[in-house]
Amino acid sequence: MQNGRPKSEIMAPFLNLVITVILTRQVDSYFISKVCISIYYLICCYQDKYNQIVQNLLPTQSNEQVAHRLANAFKKLTEHINFLWKYVCRDKERFKNSFDEFVANYRNF
Repeated sequence: MQNGRPKSEIMAPFLNLVITVILTRQVDSYFISKVCISIYYLICCYQDKYNQIVQNLLPTQSNEQVAHRLANAFKKLTEHINFLWKYVCRDKERFKNSFDEFVANYRNF
């Protein structure tokens, strides 16, 4: 519920799409900063969906070491980030830094 109304799920599928595009390296490095802001706001809106996507993604990794590293990368991505709207200005910058680190780490897998 949001403002006494059920929360719209219309944008939720885009969270999965954006994560998939990032992990399959289909985003040019020039656009990665734009994707960062999009994923930040999508996680703000759909935190439970984000956690579900990550939990569903990890078991699909064929290499256990990669799955473990990916789990750690996802954990660090959202660590120390408060996705409540009143913290958007403060934590958006933190998320940008975490996201840059996430992308750099994932490209080394």
